[in-house]
Amino acid sequence: MDKMEPSKSNNQLFGKIADLLAEARKFVVKSVNQTIVRTYFKVGRLIVEDEQQGNERAGYGKTVLKNGIKSQRSWRRAELSSCEAG
Repeated sequence: MDKMEPSKSNNQLFGKIADLLAEARKFVVKSVNQTIVRTYFKVGRLIVEDEQQGNERAGYGKTVLKNGIKSQRSWRRAELSSCEAG
């Protein structure tokens, strides 16, 4: 057998190493994605808490609702109120 030609056992070893590296990459990607999602969620929560200043809802919501009714005469308060989250 030629020294430059990899043996069957070497090919199997290289295959196992390649599989292990691919699995590690997948794990890293999943971990990073989870970290990003958690971070963005926490950032959003901080923004909402700051906007609401301890209240159940932010104060600007009523103004937005009122202005929406004024600008869209076909909308009724009941219809817009039913769209509110919460």
